[in-house]
Amino acid sequence: MPRRYGESEKEYATQNEAPSIVLRAGEGGVLRAMLAFVERTKAVWQGEGFALALESLSASGAIGVGWPMRLVLLVGACEALLLPDRRSGLQHAFVNRLACMIARDHAQVEEWAAWLRPAYDLRSDVVHGRPLDSIDDLTVLPEQYARDVGRVVIHALCRLVSHRMEHPAADSNADPLWRLLDRAPATASAFDELQTRLRSEHDVPAHQFTLVPRC
Repeated sequence: MPRRYGESEKEYATQNEAPSIVLRAGEGGVLRAMLAFVERTKAVWQGEGFALALESLSASGAIGVGWPMRLVLLVGACEALLLPDRRSGLQHAFVNRLACMIARDHAQVEEWAAWLRPAYDLRSDVVHGRPLDSIDDLTVLPEQYARDVGRVVIHALCRLVSHRMEHPAADSNADPLWRLLDRAPATASAFDELQTRLRSEHDVPAHQFTLVPRC
């Protein structure tokens, strides 16, 4: 909901009948955990390698940005973060790498991949000026789908930041993580090897997003 401005910040905080953000019971602890995570991983996400992705993510959440452009920005952020070593096969790599970053077990990988494919298809349709035929593949309204993709991307971003804290990479193109991500869809053991690599003392805090593929 658009912010309602008063004459001062105090008026916005104390007299706004429709605030932009509402915290429900129990969410204060979740917010504190996420803020602590952001603070302790600052050295990673403030680095040059994350600048473009964070700019895209910030723009995707701006008031007035429609769902088509939001998907373009979200997919672009993922390409910057998860595909720095790829110059071809981008759709396949986007779908599978992101699916493996968010799946809870190997059995979920293909479910997530199927759920994510329309995001890349719609992004390509918008960029190239084609009809948005992939809307027919969605099981929810496109506005809701774009919001859900945003949640998924944030979760994957946090896992990648944790990984970078644990395994600093001088050259992100040569990170062993990419090889593990590409192998993970094939077998349960390869998926488990990836998850072992991703585990970190800087693990992503539990948050309010329940990530379940809606295929």
